[in-house]
Amino acid sequence: MARPRVVHLINSLGRGGAERLLCDLHGHWDRVDETVIALLDSTDSVGPGADGDLPEHWTALGLRHPFNPLGWRRLERELARLEIHVLHTHLMLADVLGRRHAQRHPSIRTVTTLHSPAEHYLGAPHSRPGLLQRLYARVARSTPGAWVGVSEQVAESFRSHPRWHAPVRVIENGVHLPRAAAHADGGKALRSDLCVPTGGVVLATVARLVPSKGHEVLLEALARIDLPGIVSCWAGDGPLRRPLERRARELGLSERVHFVGTLADVGPLLAAADVFVLPSLREGLPLALLEALASARPVITTHASGIGGRINAAEAGVVVEPGDPVALADAIVRLAGSRDLRERMGRGAAALAEAHFSARRCASDYQDLYEELLAGDPAMH
Repeated sequence: MARPRVVHLINSLGRGGAERLLCDLHGHWDRVDETVIALLDSTDSVGPGADGDLPEHWTALGLRHPFNPLGWRRLERELARLEIHVLHTHLMLADVLGRRHAQRHPSIRTVTTLHSPAEHYLGAPHSRPGLLQRLYARVARSTPGAWVGVSEQVAESFRSHPRWHAPVRVIENGVHLPRAAAHADGGKALRSDLCVPTGGVVLATVARLVPSKGHEVLLEALARIDLPGIVSCWAGDGPLRRPLERRARELGLSERVHFVGTLADVGPLLAAADVFVLPSLREGLPLALLEALASARPVITTHASGIGGRINAAEAGVVVEPGDPVALADAIVRLAGSRDLRERMGRGAAALAEAHFSARRCASDYQDLYEELLAGDPAMH
């Protein structure tokens, strides 16, 4: 039987969760041949290798503007030269352009991964959607193929949305395992750089500095905590960096909250951390959270993470309601005050990641889906 060619189409190869998912899945495709095409230019491109170089059959088109028809025609030429059995799209622009291409080529099977809740793609249920959101809903109605949510919570947000009419199945994200052991030395060096006192507790947060990640709630929580030795280290960048730095100064937290910007590798930060904190207000299934679990770090997050029930059941951390600084502060105090609890929850975190969130499992689930879609294609037999 011929190996099918799966082409992944994605907006860019920047340092977002969808991009990191493709990097983690690279090397686990044992039943298909993989091609990756990124549409847009990116100033911080990331590849699966240690040096960030793109592997064979990965292409960045380098389009400078998402709505340039000349760039779209360039994409059409790139897709036309390939033999594509499955076109797998990621993120809104790539989803729309990829599905429109597949619509003109009925032999191509289409898979779209929905990386965020429905409001991101379609707008709030009872508000007027934006232009791209309206186009997205129209393309979804008119193109066949599979739609995949990265968590049950994401899938349900689409099923219940009044502007959505397609079935959505669930394939949860996965990450490489294990993580922490390879970065132990880097973690010790980072704790020294942060001037963490003996017995101090490092809280790590890895997320873009955007409203949906809830950083301001975390600042309000930290301002309520009167415990010595707590250091909060934030990796990531974004439009809220200056407002958040200013708010940290206003709350007297400048010595306790460290903004370290975008990191090429978050492994040393996770190795340095005692607790991982992700106070999201809205999420899909964040890769950073899964990486923390895989690094055997206890987590504090919200029910917006999409796997709060799993975290509670595995005793892998503490889950609070989104936007609640009091509950978030209580959770931080609870874990900061007990090394035994952190170690026990860290073991639960590692077991949870191993059981449910490995990149190998994720790639296998997707390959099962590809084979299901191609089952009636005689060329594949």
